[in-house]
Amino acid sequence: YVERLDVVFGNDENDMPTDCIHAISGQNSNIDFQAGGKFIWLVPIYTTDVARAATSFDVLIQSYEDPKLNDLARRAGGDFRYVVPRADRKLSDKIVEVGILRSDKPLGRPPPGWHGYCVNDLNKGRRKGCLYVVWKSASTGSWYVLYTII
Repeated sequence: YVERLDVVFGNDENDMPTDCIHAISGQNSNIDFQAGGKFIWLVPIYTTDVARAATSFDVLIQSYEDPKLNDLARRAGGDFRYVVPRADRKLSDKIVEVGILRSDKPLGRPPPGWHGYCVNDLNKGRRKGCLYVVWKSASTGSWYVLYTII
């Protein structure tokens, strides 16, 4: 299961990690594509612990830095941008795959074949196309099993 996403920075495309999440329609996987800054990728960190597995992700865009989080817009100026995992122990559906989606317009729902997405656009306020984190989930059945035992 996916626990969180790490942010990896590079100086050019050759620095792209082999295990980074990919754009789902063959688009560029660099988060900062066409922004003129650093090359930025998201790398999933996995866990076998169902309690730590992510059930969703939130995109936070704020004017102040949070030193506990990895800023996707590091040294670019402007707002600080973070992808924050949420792990709800009450939900049996856990994230197993993550992608990014570039779009010319805001999303109203996950793309076909994907189960969830961050409602907030990573590129909000940047005068670029929309950029979303999307995911697929699988049921662990753990909440149901726990509930029926009690």
